[in-house]
Amino acid sequence: MLDKEGNETVLYSFTGGADGNQPYASLIRDAKGNLYGTTFWGGVPSACNGGTGCGVVFKLDTTGKLTVLHAFTGTGGDGANPYDGLVEDHKGILYGTTLNGGNLAACDGGCGAVFSVDMAGDEKVLYNFAGGEDGVNPFAGLVQDPKGNLYGTTAFGGSYGQGTVFELEHSGEPEHSWRERVLYAFTGGADGGQPLMLGYLVRDEKGNLYGTTVRGGASSCAFLCGAVFELEASGKERALHGFAAGTDGANPYGGLVQDAKGNLYGVTNQGGIANYGTVFKLDKAGKETVLHTFTGTGGDGAGPYYGPILDPKGNLYGAAADGGDSGCYLDLGCGIVYRLTVDK
Repeated sequence: MLDKEGNETVLYSFTGGADGNQPYASLIRDAKGNLYGTTFWGGVPSACNGGTGCGVVFKLDTTGKLTVLHAFTGTGGDGANPYDGLVEDHKGILYGTTLNGGNLAACDGGCGAVFSVDMAGDEKVLYNFAGGEDGVNPFAGLVQDPKGNLYGTTAFGGSYGQGTVFELEHSGEPEHSWRERVLYAFTGGADGGQPLMLGYLVRDEKGNLYGTTVRGGASSCAFLCGAVFELEASGKERALHGFAAGTDGANPYGGLVQDAKGNLYGVTNQGGIANYGTVFKLDKAGKETVLHTFTGTGGDGAGPYYGPILDPKGNLYGAAADGGDSGCYLDLGCGIVYRLTVDK
């Protein structure tokens, strides 16, 4: 936690055992101030990857007490290794995805799963990906519509092997009866490919979905550039912007945030003037404005993975994996937390 002066308070330190290990994902907070999240490893000591654990779903209360709501096993249809965060419905049920686990027969280590966990720790697997046209390996978390349907992406699989946007529709009784439907399969061309999103899809009031991909993009791009896409409620997909790996940026791993006017904001991990990434804005027409180019020097950051968040005043907040103080990996710096004031 950071206060207004930028002073940090450590709320909890993971031990790497039953409580979890490597919490990659962002957190969500309930009305009482409790925090909920996931870890990629840890949990059941004997499970996954030679005994590193398959990850957990946890609750951290306002006193700093951590409770493991579910520890994944990666067997018997259970998921493994949740890479992203959670979404909570009006009943207090948490929903998320696991990168691995689920269907072990179709994919090495499993094709991934969608799960729910209630506050009592009762976990249910809502869908196991089959490793084909339905998609493989959901990195990103989920977004929920007013009817309770869930939307997400898979990084691979689909008709072209370049990932999907999917809907998990609540099909009525019993309560945990769900049906998966692929809304769009990426081709890896101008439409984008491989949505390795570290974050969530944005869903607007009309039911349109917005996200990022790391493949595809501008026709001038030779390999990994990426795109920002819109998927209309009708199922029509269009690339709002295809990155060219120049000053406009490349490899938008992070998710997006949308303001009240419909503008989208995000980050690229590479590209920009110094090839250390950018913060960008896209208007409704898809016109891109680079708001900041990371330089990795002078205390500036470098290589942001996760997208920013937006406050009511229009300021953007985020983190860059590298830059800042020197002395960490390859002397690239230990990373920063930044605020970007956006001129209206």
